[in-house]
Amino acid sequence: MSDKTMLRDLLNVPELRAETAAIRTSMIVEQIRKRYDLKDEVLVMLRKDDQDNLFALFPAERGNALGTLCDCYCVDGGHMSGDYDKCIEFSEPAKGDDAQKILNALKLGGYENLRVIKRASYRMHKYRMRALNQEWGDV
Repeated sequence: MSDKTMLRDLLNVPELRAETAAIRTSMIVEQIRKRYDLKDEVLVMLRKDDQDNLFALFPAERGNALGTLCDCYCVDGGHMSGDYDKCIEFSEPAKGDDAQKILNALKLGGYENLRVIKRASYRMHKYRMRALNQEWGDV
């Protein structure tokens, strides 16, 4: 049995799906951190939409299995996935007290070593998806 066949079989077991997704996510994030020399830093963008919702966008962390969405944390709603381009288009950078509220919520949620950035590079998005393809191939 090949590695790819065995991996496909494992991914079809419902009990293992969440565990394998978590392992995949942590491995991809580690590859991005090494590539961009982030050490243990977590890249985060602090945003505010037109309805005054405060959220943090993590452009270096995958929000779905394909790597097309970023991980996102809404102060009022918790973790979710977000389309980077749409999140940027329909929000503005959080400033002052709003930014501090987001950072406090993230720290209460266990986040450490946050590195606030203004925007993510195109190369970072491509690397996130390429690392996934290199690791899992045609699965």
